[in-house]
Amino acid sequence: MIDNKEIERMATYLEAMSNSPGRLRDQLTAWSEDTKMEYKKLYEVVKSVNGMKVNKDTGVTTTTIGKPLEDLVQFIFEKSGLFKIASNVRTRTNEMDHVILLDYYGKMLKKFGAIDIKQDYFISECKNYKKRTGITYVGKFYTLLEHRSTKLGIMFSYHGLSTKNGGWGAAEGLAKQLYLKRNDGDKIYIIDFNKKHFEMLEDGNKSVIDIIENEMRKLHFDAYCFDVDYGKHDLIDVLNVEECLKNNIDE
Repeated sequence: MIDNKEIERMATYLEAMSNSPGRLRDQLTAWSEDTKMEYKKLYEVVKSVNGMKVNKDTGVTTTTIGKPLEDLVQFIFEKSGLFKIASNVRTRTNEMDHVILLDYYGKMLKKFGAIDIKQDYFISECKNYKKRTGITYVGKFYTLLEHRSTKLGIMFSYHGLSTKNGGWGAAEGLAKQLYLKRNDGDKIYIIDFNKKHFEMLEDGNKSVIDIIENEMRKLHFDAYCFDVDYGKHDLIDVLNVEECLKNNIDE
């Protein structure tokens, strides 16, 4: 049963929605000082374990290094004001770090045009490695997104995606090439969420939905603004995953 507090919140929400959905979005996504403090503590743990190596003598495991980032991502979306999140989701064929869905308020804001993402859900992958995340992981993530009919995937890491050739090689380049590979209306966005973005949240300058939308726009414009040194659209557009992996292996 919905309690009185929730009914009051929904009434306020619907009134604000009819007047200014953008302002309501800002109100829903704003973090309290307590939330900011809790976030900073979780982020400090992520940074403290990032350079560690697995060592059975000291008790450092892959879970020691990886779980703090997964916990941080879960916290971000639980406090987002717009999303709900499920962790370590398993199907018969796949395991996903997180499945993130718009909640009731998020869906309504999307309906009123105050949120610009393609579906009501997306998938995230967390890689808390001591160096940039390589091309192989982007290729595997793309296959997962395609298999699950999902248009948006977010790769969370501390150092970000590997890159070379002016952003057209390695993991960053593959994400662009895979975006170009599909027709308009059927694009798959793989976006990079790294320490730069975590620090935006820490500073309170942006909300997670602000960052997601910005990175989706960035991927689109970067992919369609070619440097003449890296070929023409028709050459890149026909690449498949196997060719990208073969031709852009990380150093």
